[in-house]
Amino acid sequence: MKNSSSNPMVDIEHLKEALSAAKQSRKYSEAAYKSQLKALKAGLKPLKAAIVHAEKLEKEAKAALKAYKKELKAAYESASTSPAGEVSPKAAEEPTNQRRKPGPKPKTEKTTPAAKPSGGDDLTKVKGVGDKVAEMLNQNGITSYADMAATSFERYKELLKANGMSQFRNPTNWASLAADLAAAPPPAEEEAPKRRGRKPGPKPKAEKTTPAAKPSRKKAASGGDDLTKVKGVGDKVAEMLNQNGITTYADMAATSFERYKELLKANGMSQFRNPTNWASLAADLAAAPPPAEEEAPKRRGRKPGPKPQAEASAEPKRRGRKPGPKTEKIAPAAKPGRKKAGSGGDDLTKVKGVGDKVAEMLNQNGITSYADMAATSFERYKELLKANGMSQFRNPTNWASLAADLAAAPPPAEEEAPKRRGRKPGPKPQAEASAEPKRRGRKPGPKTEKIAPAAKPGRKKASSGGDDLTKVKGVGDKVAEMLNQNGITSYADMAATSFERYKELLKANGMSQFRNPTNWASLAADLAAAPPPAEEEAPKRRGRQPGPKPQAEASAEPKRRGRKPTAEKAPNPAPVKREKDPNREDDLTLVKGVGSRVADMLKENGIKSFDDMADTSVDHFKELLKANNMSRFRDPSNWPELARELIS
Repeated sequence: MKNSSSNPMVDIEHLKEALSAAKQSRKYSEAAYKSQLKALKAGLKPLKAAIVHAEKLEKEAKAALKAYKKELKAAYESASTSPAGEVSPKAAEEPTNQRRKPGPKPKTEKTTPAAKPSGGDDLTKVKGVGDKVAEMLNQNGITSYADMAATSFERYKELLKANGMSQFRNPTNWASLAADLAAAPPPAEEEAPKRRGRKPGPKPKAEKTTPAAKPSRKKAASGGDDLTKVKGVGDKVAEMLNQNGITTYADMAATSFERYKELLKANGMSQFRNPTNWASLAADLAAAPPPAEEEAPKRRGRKPGPKPQAEASAEPKRRGRKPGPKTEKIAPAAKPGRKKAGSGGDDLTKVKGVGDKVAEMLNQNGITSYADMAATSFERYKELLKANGMSQFRNPTNWASLAADLAAAPPPAEEEAPKRRGRKPGPKPQAEASAEPKRRGRKPGPKTEKIAPAAKPGRKKASSGGDDLTKVKGVGDKVAEMLNQNGITSYADMAATSFERYKELLKANGMSQFRNPTNWASLAADLAAAPPPAEEEAPKRRGRQPGPKPQAEASAEPKRRGRKPTAEKAPNPAPVKREKDPNREDDLTLVKGVGSRVADMLKENGIKSFDDMADTSVDHFKELLKANNMSRFRDPSNWPELARELIS
């Protein structure tokens, strides 16, 4: 009988390990939550500042309105208290509400809008700049978009405040908007409206022209790349990066996150822009192949011109496929796959959890093959990921083992070209005339040797000359390989290895989680004692062998039909009683409910064989279990009976 009971202490260890993994997962989740919350708070800061500024402006407007009402009230009171006939100076200045005498309305001259200053730009095209503000800026020497782009936010605030225009005006983005207008091409002159209707005369034949190429965004710098293809980078940011020497995708990939933040802050562009992934996106664009040029669309239809006359031929045309030599069939092109991450190395993206960016980072750090990954420790992976800002949501725990499996796997076989079906083209050969008529059916002849079917592919043995340890329940390929490396290559070696040694090996190799080696020794002992499996015989061939049927020899005795007489059944032999051997030791774990720890305890107390267990009382078993703190979840009521069954 097999031992199916589980060890409570081992279960507790498994639960502790699961609890530790859950705590680690919670730690990662908390770190991710904190980082996201931090980023959200950073985005809310500018909004809070804008709210405070708006509240300040609202207070100023309320105060101005209150003061104005107060002045009106004071003027009204002074006018009401002054003696009759006298008018206060303020009231004299105010226009009287007298009706105008009827008469012809004077014609007002229509004035043209003021021309913009000579050599300057129309500053009112900047959003938020009106006529008065534009006039004030011109008076202070700011006459073009370039001047506005070069003026700081503090200077704008100072000018507006000095001229009493600071209320309800926010010059935060005037410089950036003016820079965009300065960089924009000059507007094309408006053409005169076309005259509608067809001109009289013969219609000229228009030459067919190829369609104009679609306008694309010009590159941000001469000889550089179009940085606006990086997600989150607009025209202004691309121009700013070019001015700071970052003109290509390679330059962007080599620029750090801190440098991006510094440049954005220095140029007043840090609001609502997050340059976290600009370097990685630029690296992907730098590694991508250049886009293929678009071909001109083919012209459809028949070319104009007289149709050529076909030459007369005496031989009529033959319809269908022309006979001739077999043309070589071109094998289909291989499907495009992911290119290897490093020159001469392996495709590290086949390891689960490793993407293109991580594979590129590993190649840059000298890890270019599966063997390099298998030899790299967990701590080294964590260090590299943390140093490159990739540690979030990535767990390199099993990268080394997965890479080892890929390194040990055979290379994939190349796909063969598909065979061509059908008859080869060419004239059908004429069969030679034979005087003997053809015989239909199976040709008689010597019996051909039947080829035995190929053996089914199985798991190869873990070590040369050893046993296949994966047949032990709970032992996989990785564990079998680890045991072979530690000198355990056969079932006998596994049976002789203790539970503590298994735990030590699994823990040292990072394989202790969810693996219970409690019964590996007993299972290996059963496999070692089992006879080797018999080789499978070739299946017998059914049916009559080809050839002339042999004639049966004549026999004087006629055949007897019916059931053959059977010999009398021999009585069952009596069970042989086993002699009791005081020095005999049995595998007590074969008794249901007895594990390896209980078996060791029983042997320490002199119960070494099934005979000893059969002679021991249930009460004595209970006393031993209680004395060794093993009585919980164990019931020895049927142990003597099970031991007697094993003896017989």
